[in-house]
Amino acid sequence: MSTNKNFIKELNANMQDCNLPQIDVTDKVMQAISGTTVRKYKSWLAISMAATVILASGFGYAASSWKLFGGDGSVVLEYQSFSPDDQPVDVTIDLLQYIPEGEAALFYFKDNGSFISQVNEKVVTRADELVTAGVVPEPRADLSQGYTFLNGKLIHNIEPSPQMMEELVQKASQSNEEFVFDLLAHSGTIGYFATYQNAEGLTVTLDSLEGERWKTIFTDNMDHIKEKLQFADGTEALYIEDAAGKQRIVWMSEANGRLVYYRLQSDVATKEQLIQLAEGI
Repeated sequence: MSTNKNFIKELNANMQDCNLPQIDVTDKVMQAISGTTVRKYKSWLAISMAATVILASGFGYAASSWKLFGGDGSVVLEYQSFSPDDQPVDVTIDLLQYIPEGEAALFYFKDNGSFISQVNEKVVTRADELVTAGVVPEPRADLSQGYTFLNGKLIHNIEPSPQMMEELVQKASQSNEEFVFDLLAHSGTIGYFATYQNAEGLTVTLDSLEGERWKTIFTDNMDHIKEKLQFADGTEALYIEDAAGKQRIVWMSEANGRLVYYRLQSDVATKEQLIQLAEGI
């Protein structure tokens, strides 16, 4: 992961069947950002994706891993299994109901001492509404095989401070509620989430994020990674299929001199169709 270990914000799923995985930002990350010693609270930032992931920052446990290599032989993306001690927090409450559209919030749960950060992103129905935000690479209005843009959301950077976390803990100590929260500002865009639909009504989703933040990913779904692929241009990718039949292809590419992490997924397209779509991006 990049030395700029900023907090990653929540990307709200606009697909009903997406799970709520978490990203664990441990004390090492907090200290790397602020230079401040933080009391040992687990900090979780929710990302609405269908696989549980944890961004790595010099911590974690790798019982096994899958690596993707760039043209120069360097590792550009690595999926690793993680320690049971770093399991994500299960959240059954719809936290977005507490956040106005376009705003972000940091939640603190008293029972397990966990922080969860979410952003209630605005859904847009035109790709150019995402383009004007300056996202790199620019979102596509259409993909191959007749898929056109249906809707999407930006992904913003979010950086809760250690001071804000401490203040929430103090606030919780004076409250009888299960959790407490405060709104906070989010900063520049770091990617987007888009859904595309074809004439038959079939959909695929594409996540695109700044690659430096996603070079190492911890996951509890290593057994869902089926194989390493290679696109026609030599780019390596991972093909993932879960028990429910949802298929994903993840890879790292370069756009305008910057690494970009892509994740294309569908539960209706065939593996071959998904590969062809990915190669055209």
